[in-house]
Amino acid sequence: DVRNTFEHAIGHFLHPTNNAPAINPNTTTFSSFDSTFCAKNASSLANKTVLMYCTGGIRCEKASVMLKRRGVQDVYQLSGGIHEYVQQFG
Repeated sequence: DVRNTFEHAIGHFLHPTNNAPAINPNTTTFSSFDSTFCAKNASSLANKTVLMYCTGGIRCEKASVMLKRRGVQDVYQLSGGIHEYVQQFG
């Protein structure tokens, strides 16, 4: 979840097999995403597949670049964000 803590608290996706919640980045603004979430978590995510989402897709695009610059290569995002997902799947 690339959204801030307030948005994450409103609702978030769950892992399809174990119901684990999406990771809360614990940010109040996106401008701190790289210096907080990426800096703290990139090494633990380096060998994993990362699926990112946000409200409209823009923050995901930027966040995926931030993680890739820190060595996380297997990064994907929900195209069009939650808005597009809701339009397609309700």
